Amino acid sequence: MKSYQLFARSFAILILFYTVDAKAQHSVAALGTRIDSLVEKAVNLQLFSGNVLVANNGRVIYDKSFGKADYENNTPNTVNTQFQIGSITKDFTKVMILQLVEQNKLRLTDTLGALLSGFPPRLNGITVQQLLMHKSGLGSYTDGPPFGEDADEIARIKTIADILPYIKREPLSFKPGTDALYSNSGFVLLAAIIEKVTGESYHQALKEQILDKVGMVQTGFNSYVKPEPGKATGYLSNASGPLQSNTEMHIIGGGDGGIYSTTLDMLAFVNSMLHGNRLLTNDSKQIAFTNPFSKAPGSTWAEFAKTGKIALAGGAPGLSALWSANMETQNVVIVLSNFDEGTAEALGMRISAILNNKPVPPLHLPPAKYLYQVINTKGGKYFEENYKAEMQNSAMDPGNDMVLLDVGQQLLAKNEFDKAISLYKVYTLLFPKIVIAWNDLGDAYLKNNNKADAKKSYQQALIVRPGNPRATRALATL
Repeated sequence: MKSYQLFARSFAILILFYTVDAKAQHSVAALGTRIDSLVEKAVNLQLFSGNVLVANNGRVIYDKSFGKADYENNTPNTVNTQFQIGSITKDFTKVMILQLVEQNKLRLTDTLGALLSGFPPRLNGITVQQLLMHKSGLGSYTDGPPFGEDADEIARIKTIADILPYIKREPLSFKPGTDALYSNSGFVLLAAIIEKVTGESYHQALKEQILDKVGMVQTGFNSYVKPEPGKATGYLSNASGPLQSNTEMHIIGGGDGGIYSTTLDMLAFVNSMLHGNRLLTNDSKQIAFTNPFSKAPGSTWAEFAKTGKIALAGGAPGLSALWSANMETQNVVIVLSNFDEGTAEALGMRISAILNNKPVPPLHLPPAKYLYQVINTKGGKYFEENYKAEMQNSAMDPGNDMVLLDVGQQLLAKNEFDKAISLYKVYTLLFPKIVIAWNDLGDAYLKNNNKADAKKSYQQALIVRPGNPRATRALATL
């Protein structure tokens, strides 16, 4: 398997250099030098560890590895290192569903109740199309217990079927079909439907329906992230202090995540989706590339194939992935990282700027490290008064509460309780429905000998998630 992959890379590069003239080769070399400089700066700032591939007209013009697959054992990343791709897995799930529709084994109008048993009546009317388009009303099964509370229970989740009980009790945010909400739960259900219709595991269906068809020889699926030879270990690069791996975090994959791949394998998938019909017809591609969250009118597939632009990303603690394509310039950028969520996007956006001869935004510390530095040097009260400006300066994704969680837990670990309280005041203000933020704020108050405010925080945690054991235990001790 490894020998084939190395041959495939060499073959792609040879084709490139035997089919372009000297001027084009010089241009490619100049681009490579600029990308090298950018990525090396990111590595030196501890912003990136992983692999970067750039292709033009389907041919590789840049393909390099940076950082380490295993920092504890000093194992470098190589062109064959396999990385988790996070939510890009959803695109593979979508392709498999649309293939089943093309094969007349499934209809977009089929309902959850007709396909899977044991779901409550309020969920039975959800259609396959609503699941595909994030219009089911379901959000993410990880927002409820035991996630964030019971690591032992999470560790017992081994299959897609093991996740379904948590989705069955999940509330709907709206009547299915009336709105759009990004939904991990919806894609777990689609994976379960794939298993039901095909009679195979998600892994086997993936292999037969996609991987074998396009020659993705170093790609597969795990229902949970685990250390294995050849795969990059994920690291929490956002947090201050020594790098910490994500191997104890029980990151679950179930059709919403869980696929691992290499940059060259991902290029095979992207090229097939953009330029071939081995996976889907153009009519199905129109559905596959529809953005359910965009209010702008969608273009036809023919229009997209000429001038369209797309970027798809995935991530979780210790993993980040991106592929983007510009159909007008025929450039494809693929970035796979074993550092925190957002690292691939930050680098990929800047590489695209280089390719399009646009200004490249300067690199800066990861958002959590930046905010930790601000609070440590200027104090918690300063942060409370200036959090909007400083969060904007950090380039933090406004919807990513994990940045604040990272900072808060670092402050708690270092017994900086006053600063932690200031941080969590902002955290709970911005994300009032995140139960761990209220529980952590309660801990910070309690360790600062403020039992009254600790009690209020734990009580709020119980309002956000009734019965959550952490707040219940804390209140019992008070």
